[in-house]
Amino acid sequence: MDAPFSGYSDTHRRVVDWALAAKSRRAPALQRSTTMSLFHLNLRTSTDFIPDEDGTELADLAAAEDSATRSAREMMSAEVCDGDLQLDESIEIHDAQGRYLSAIRFRDVLKIRLGGREIMARG
Repeated sequence: MDAPFSGYSDTHRRVVDWALAAKSRRAPALQRSTTMSLFHLNLRTSTDFIPDEDGTELADLAAAEDSATRSAREMMSAEVCDGDLQLDESIEIHDAQGRYLSAIRFRDVLKIRLGGREIMARG
């Protein structure tokens, strides 16, 4: 990794890689409507705040929350594959001016069951 990421853990490096990959999955500019708003989906961990510097154009806050939910599940999926699931993280949604709008907590978008019994329910 480049020097700016030398202090980050492997999990944080994966998050940065995920964020870069997410940019390539975004819709081309020609498909965007003029009524779209810019939202920043920033990652908050127990020790770090990792900003989404470019942001994503979405229809409204509900669409931003849906996108953040999908992103949280994607990140947790990668963490599970590595055997280290962090449920205390969240994706904070900020508007184009940097104002906090909402947060999607990882533990709230996942239901965990053991033997058919729910041991952690989505919030």
